[in-house]
Order: sequence, then C-alpha cells, then structure tokens
Amino acid sequence: MEREELKAAIVRDLNSEEYPFVVEVKGNTVIGHWKVQEVPQNVDEKKLRSFSVKYKLRKNKTFCGGEMTAQRYDYTPPTSTQTKTVYSVSASDNLPWRKKVDAKDYPNISYDAQKLYSIIEKYLMNNGFFYRPGVWNSAYIDWNAGFKLRVVGVLFILVGCFVFGGCIETGVLLFQLFPLIYVVVGIWVLLIGLGKVKFYDLRRDIAIKVILGIIIGGWLVVFALMFLESKGVLSLPIPG
Repeated sequence: MEREELKAAIVRDLNSEEYPFVVEVKGNTVIGHWKVQEVPQNVDEKKLRSFSVKYKLRKNKTFCGGEMTAQRYDYTPPTSTQTKTVYSVSASDNLPWRKKVDAKDYPNISYDAQKLYSIIEKYLMNNGFFYRPGVWNSAYIDWNAGFKLRVVGVLFILVGCFVFGGCIETGVLLFQLFPLIYVVVGIWVLLIGLGKVKFYDLRRDIAIKVILGIIIGGWLVVFALMFLESKGVLSLPIPG
C-alpha cells in the first residue's frame, strides 16, 4: 500500500465509537491518543489527556517515531579510572515483536499504551511499511537517570553567574554575553535532567557523518587558507 492510500486507510480502519483511542493523520504524521470522556477513577486523567504517540511516514515506505526511551550508560574506559556517562534515545527494542492485539479486543485495551503502540505499528507493518529510526529522536529522562544532568546544569548556572558578576564592570557587551550563554545552557540542561524538557539524540549513523563532515570541512578550510596565503591573496597574522 502506498503512503497516501495508507493515510486514508488507517483513519478508516483504526477509528470506531467503541475504541478508547483515536487515530488521526496530519500531513505525513500518524497520531494516536486516548478518548477521555469517561475516565475510570483509578486512572490519572491528566496523564491520559497529555498522552499521544506519533509516527512519521516516509516516501520510501518506512516509518519512525512511536515509543522512545532515554537511556543512561555509565562506563569506565580501559585507559582511565574515571567513569563516564553517555545518554542516548532509542525506540523500544521489542517493536517488531510486540504482541499483536486482535481487532475484536480493540475496545478493551483499557488505556494500555503498549497495546496502542502495537495496534498502530502492526497496522503499518502489515501494509508494507518498515520501521527505521528518525534522524532526531527525543524522550524525557527519568529522575534517577537525570541526576548528573541536574548537577552539570546547576554548575553551569553558578559558573555563568559568577563570571557575569565579574564582567559587569568591564562594560564590554561581548564579555557580558559570554557568561549568559553558560546560564542559558545550564538552565536547559537542568530542565532536561528534571524531566521537563525532552532530550534529543542524533541517530548514530548521521552523527558519525556530521563529525566526519566537520573534521573534513575544518581541514579543507585550513588548506584553503594556506593556498590563498601562498598566492598572496590572504595574509595570515603570525603570532609573536
């Protein structure tokens, strides 16, 4: 099934008065969320209202999105005694193997997010689409995993405020703006660590290309400057 056909079919097939969820399509994005007209007493209504899951449909019959989780990995490099922390965002490892929900059970999934993920994902895969992670993946970091980010954020804010206090008397706008960048970055990192702002992660293969591109681009700039200097077009200042 082609993308445009799928967009019309998914709205037709995955919506019913009996289902506790609604599936919409906006542009090339499939959005699923709960109906909250009648919420059971033991269910958090605010959480239900804020819940939604999105899948982006691509022309090459792949899709991305869905359940994203932020992971924290602590490791010690072989040549060091210091423990380092790496954060990443990934889709659920069991996406292709989620238990299928029968159509007759759709009205009875009881606000189970895992079952809603399964319903939409199985529908997409059964109609010829395959999962591929997006370029940017994002998720909220839980309280325990965000501890180091909160510490780093607070340190950035304190350092920025301290430096800013020493730069006020200089009267130079550039010097005053520099520590403010520390404060802004610190607030942003702190909010990520508090789980108030999503953490964004660049897909691994794209990140490698970006890093290689920056390295190659930097060397090309250096060679270009050296070439221009050799031709007398540019005169580079020599220290000392």
